Amino acid sequence: MVKGVRHKPTAVAREVYRDNFRALGSMRDTKWRDGYALLAQYGLLFELQVFWWHLMEAADLTRDFPSTQIFVNHTALPADRSGDGLAA
Repeated sequence: MVKGVRHKPTAVAREVYRDNFRALGSMRDTKWRDGYALLAQYGLLFELQVFWWHLMEAADLTRDFPSTQIFVNHTALPADRSGDGLAA
């Protein structure tokens, strides 16, 4: 049996996203990360649904919390969903 938490952290539109994005409920929010830190303690994985431009935040999570498995849902919601775009 697989046990985990599925969540869509706070995100913003691509046009307003910045590399230093931080908002309440985002993957860089201190309280959010405090809760995320508990997943490994309870043997839970994390199912992430987020837009592709937030993947650097997810990469930070994998670095900062290496004991927690992350599954990226919907291939990070790619902008180009054509056959060629998905193949890239």
